[in-house]
Parts: sequence; C-alpha cells; structure tokens
Amino acid sequence: PSSPVTPWFVRVTVPGVLPAASALASLVAGAGLPVERTIDHAAGHSRWLLVGPMGRRGVDAAIARLSDTHRIAAAAFRRV
Repeated sequence: PSSPVTPWFVRVTVPGVLPAASALASLVAGAGLPVERTIDHAAGHSRWLLVGPMGRRGVDAAIARLSDTHRIAAAAFRRV
C-alpha cells in the first residue's frame, strides 16, 4: 500500500559550509520537496525544513535527487 500524504520534517546535511536557509530551501524545492518553511535550528552542517504534504515515495525520490546532484544527505520524518 502507498503511504499517506502528510507533511514532513527533513534534516538536510551538506558537505562543507552550510548555505543560507533561503539558498538551501531553493535547492531542496528544486529537487521536488515543497518547502513550507525552514526551522531556525542549524547545527554543524545540518538544517531542518518543514516540507508540505507528500507521500513517502515522493519524499524518497526527492532525497535521492539531492544526493545524486548536490551530494546533500537528507533524512525525512513524518510530521504528526
């Protein structure tokens, strides 16, 4: 069965210097994740984003695109 369409928290980790929140949100949105807002918690090379409603397959596909094209690692957690 397909997963429900829900909002997600996504932790994005970049190599090197962490870009500004708006620049990172643009990259993530370009990969197919509809960024609703960035969460004001950046640690090291990671930042949290709130992503609009999507199914798990769509989230996983977008994360794979980020990894393949920008060497950005991401993990998604369903928002309840």
